[in-house]
Amino acid sequence: MQGETNLLIQDENVVKNLGSVVYSINLEIEKAVTSSTGLSCSACSAIVNIRREPNLSIERLRQKLDLQHSSVVRLVTRLADQGIVRKSRGSGKDSRKVALTLSEAGFEYYYRIIGSRKEVLHTVLSELADEERVQFNSVLSKLSSRFGQVIKTSAKSA
Repeated sequence: MQGETNLLIQDENVVKNLGSVVYSINLEIEKAVTSSTGLSCSACSAIVNIRREPNLSIERLRQKLDLQHSSVVRLVTRLADQGIVRKSRGSGKDSRKVALTLSEAGFEYYYRIIGSRKEVLHTVLSELADEERVQFNSVLSKLSSRFGQVIKTSAKSA
């Protein structure tokens, strides 16, 4: 019983610490990418999602950003007006659908976003000794494998 209680307390501490670290890193990344681009977090997220899934529809982007449809339409319009995103009409069954891709300027923003994120993460990792980084990478690989499965499963049901 004593061992189980200690394990539960330890698990709670791990959860609390992990949550705190993830939250803090996320805030640092948000500050870095918005500072390097001059864009909002939503705009940066849209750019990354469009880069990762070319010809993304506005509805699919809305799902990924978890925003209202009208908010995503306004966001995409702003990004298109700035020359960051290209909108093209679909063909075939539904020509009303819009496919989103990045312009050359959009790719420049994408690389700035990714570069800023990497800088923050390198700063975080610099706090660890070489051996700790190897161990941390092993744990992250295990979690990434499982987390990736969860993402694929939820994407299929969406």
